[in-house]
Amino acid sequence: MNVPLALRPDGLTARHLVVGLLLGMANAAPVGSQAGGASGPPREGFIAAADGAKLYYVIVGTGPDTVFIPLAVYLTAEFAPLLPGRTAVFYDPRGRGRSEPLIDARLGFFKDVGDVEAVRDGLKIGRMSLIGWSYLGAVATTYATLHPKNVVRIVLVGPSAVRSGDNWSDPRRFVTQVDSASLRALESMRGALRTTDDSLAYCRLDLRARTLPRLMADTAAIARMRADPCLLENERPERWRRTLHLAIAGLGTTFDLRPRAAQVHLPVLIVWGDRDPGPEAATREWLTAFPDARLLVVHDAGHLPWLEHGEVVFPAIDEFLRGKWPLAAEAAGRDH
Repeated sequence: MNVPLALRPDGLTARHLVVGLLLGMANAAPVGSQAGGASGPPREGFIAAADGAKLYYVIVGTGPDTVFIPLAVYLTAEFAPLLPGRTAVFYDPRGRGRSEPLIDARLGFFKDVGDVEAVRDGLKIGRMSLIGWSYLGAVATTYATLHPKNVVRIVLVGPSAVRSGDNWSDPRRFVTQVDSASLRALESMRGALRTTDDSLAYCRLDLRARTLPRLMADTAAIARMRADPCLLENERPERWRRTLHLAIAGLGTTFDLRPRAAQVHLPVLIVWGDRDPGPEAATREWLTAFPDARLLVVHDAGHLPWLEHGEVVFPAIDEFLRGKWPLAAEAAGRDH
């Protein structure tokens, strides 16, 4: 069964579906101002965006260096190996995770970019490193061009295409080892949803049987996923797909972020799995667009490389955040 997944404004593609993929307003103390390591209870709350949208955040650790990681609903648990020795600020973009559900008119790419600054300013963060997975890599890059003094370094993990065109996904990379029985069960469930429990079960099956397998080199790695986004209404399939679709649509039908990337005079590490549905050529367009970037290719990994080869991904990112290039990361222009 071939299920079209999408993220482009003119129709949705598998790579970007996962990103694409936990009330009160906070008057927070400056992040990273306390002494200590990664221990201590997480601090969480909501920050108001410029238009009043409530954005959920959670702060883990009290180390001197701050790393900013959007998509808390997916990555707070998964990125735990990066926590020792630093302060990690996770947040949910508008309309995602525990952030406020929003109507269509309040969603869009540049609203997501503005929200990065809203959370940083609201939490009184000084300079920070940014990690952007998939579509959020484009958000991180654009933010850095607008607020360069706030950013120390950037990590892009499986970034979405830097420009519009036919470079969003490579169908030859789609994994075909899906569970046909689970897909049949998913279709039969669709018309029989009656209770909250039904919707929860459908969401979990949709994520693990339809969405993630097409993004993985080894589908067995899905079992290592600790996040359970389906517990939140914003992460039900029809809702998060529309939110992400509208965010991407905010870029316009034609766009090119390479001129913006060329303005980022900061170290940038790009992490890409060689079984990611996103074409290698598109990823290398990011590499050559930045003045100071290197590419870490993770072999036998897809769009969630930390699930499949965390032993490669997390030490490399940790080393980069500490100020050193990972040995295996290649600069632009190297033969491949």
